[in-house]
Amino acid sequence: MGIDVWVLRGQQQEEEVSLPVGGGVILGPGGGDILLLCRDAAESASRIAADVARSLDCEPIWSWPAAGEEGHTLELEEAIEQRLITRVLVFGRGLHEPGQGSSEGFVGKARMIQTKSLNELAGDHSARKALWLALYENHWCAERARTS
Repeated sequence: MGIDVWVLRGQQQEEEVSLPVGGGVILGPGGGDILLLCRDAAESASRIAADVARSLDCEPIWSWPAAGEEGHTLELEEAIEQRLITRVLVFGRGLHEPGQGSSEGFVGKARMIQTKSLNELAGDHSARKALWLALYENHWCAERARTS
């Protein structure tokens, strides 16, 4: 129909970020069975990131694409195969492309939820609501989050 999409001034579309060949990620803090994959370390330190982490039923492990950085890297598929990670929450497009052994909602044997980037979630109430609902329906929420 030729109608342009309205975008708020100053709001930018999130660009896709790809994992390096082999899926290497840098591991940040955390120690549970949930891996939270975001665009970079700065995103993992945001206010919305803290809200997401508090809502989960275990302390999550934060991660972001290695992209030439030094640190403790991990091959995502290898960790899943060894069952070190059983749930993966991906923030943003392009961070994980389903490959061999992946299907809708799964990465190998791990359950996966993919949502908007943390920056997008911070400014989009309906996206946050959809994320909280997905976490609740998949039983990823802490008991205190389910009852409030």
